[in-house]
Amino acid sequence: MNARIALTLIATIALLSTAAAELTTATDFGPATVRLEPAEPLYVTREATLALPAGETTVSLPLSELGATAGETLVEVAPADCVSIVSSESHSDTAQWRLASLRDTEATLSVTYPVSGLTWSIAYDVTVLDDGSASMQALLRLSNGLGRDLNETRFVGDRIDATLTLPSGEAITVAQPALSATLPAGSVEQMFVYDHALYGDTAVRLLRLTPQAGGIGALPAGRARIYHSAQTGRELVAEADLPATPPGAPVELSLGPASGLVVTRSLEESKEVDKRLDARNRVVLYDLLERWALEVRNLRAEPVTLFVRQRHEGSWSLEESNIEMERTGAERLEWQLNADPDKLYDMSWQIRHHNRQP
Repeated sequence: MNARIALTLIATIALLSTAAAELTTATDFGPATVRLEPAEPLYVTREATLALPAGETTVSLPLSELGATAGETLVEVAPADCVSIVSSESHSDTAQWRLASLRDTEATLSVTYPVSGLTWSIAYDVTVLDDGSASMQALLRLSNGLGRDLNETRFVGDRIDATLTLPSGEAITVAQPALSATLPAGSVEQMFVYDHALYGDTAVRLLRLTPQAGGIGALPAGRARIYHSAQTGRELVAEADLPATPPGAPVELSLGPASGLVVTRSLEESKEVDKRLDARNRVVLYDLLERWALEVRNLRAEPVTLFVRQRHEGSWSLEESNIEMERTGAERLEWQLNADPDKLYDMSWQIRHHNRQP
């Protein structure tokens, strides 16, 4: 992709008489901006500044240089109170737009189109020290499979910004300071968690990074490499998926299954109650009672604290339980179990789901 693409303008200027004059001029697009989104395709935007005369101007754009078709291309002009797009049409690999301007003016033409073959990801290097402090460096990885060079192209996303040249067929890694952070001593802890929705029927060992106020902003999802730094050097401990994290929220990284903790979860009972009938005696609404059970056995040599998270969808309430639980969100219950070695623990709770429909 060329950094600057010539745009041919054929301006037809209406005169006061029945005669007409044509003006052929040329302008250039500025550097491309690629918007980095989780879903494909990615979209590229280029802008050009045009000196438009009053009346109508036909803009012709060679789409073959952009790798897009006319139907895939979105064109916008500004100022909108003065300039408008009257019509558009395609000729082979060229698209044309007829612009109408109320007066002589300087206008901005914006062209946005999809690209395929450009991939990106965010990677994190997390280094943990013995005092519970940590550093996190974020890296933007780009790979150009477009079949053409990207020259002086800007890549922007959620707290992501980089301007670079990326030749065709090559990849590059760029540091992203806005996504990086340093956490003081005491910010990092290891914990044992059972969260069926995230990790299935396995208790896992988590590394939890708790930022100070304003310490970490929103983080896009990415792959994290976790290191332990000691006097003997830095050692790779694990790799984990870092989920998309809202601003200020703790970052949780799974270090893998928690050996020696055996957890079994089961739905003991499910029944419809409090059925509401319509005039024809048909059930239109009902509540659903569910009784759940969780069995935990600690086969480790030392006592552990297991944090349990149970998720229930929709509108519901906790009817009863044999252990103290806290509702921490619209869909989540949480509690903790202090499990001694070689002991078995049984927990149960009942949920009422409200206003279900047949």
